[in-house]
Amino acid sequence: MGVHFQALEQPFALAPFVAYVTPISDYYYRGHAAQGRNVEEFLIGFAAGKSLDPWLRRTYAQLRYSYAFVEKVLDQVHDRDNLGLEIGTFITPRWSVSAYGRFQWTHGGLDAPIPPSSP
Repeated sequence: MGVHFQALEQPFALAPFVAYVTPISDYYYRGHAAQGRNVEEFLIGFAAGKSLDPWLRRTYAQLRYSYAFVEKVLDQVHDRDNLGLEIGTFITPRWSVSAYGRFQWTHGGLDAPIPPSSP
């Protein structure tokens, strides 16, 4: 569940947001094919976008950033920053070509390999 607010339209679009994520049922959450992580999260961030028409016709750029405060697991913090970038151009009014970049920085968690001194 989340809410965002269109704070700016000029000179670029800016929409801050907050969101809350919680598991809504009991499910298997271990392994790479799990339906989710089975933890609660609170996210804050913003989305921004701009038409690049003054410099490149029919071209745009978008950015989305969020910081997630994630429920601790085994007393370990594993909050994260996420950043998404997109640059695209419209070939026709209906078709566009885009390049995407996604980045994630994690905070906390376990070190690998686990040191022998660790309980």
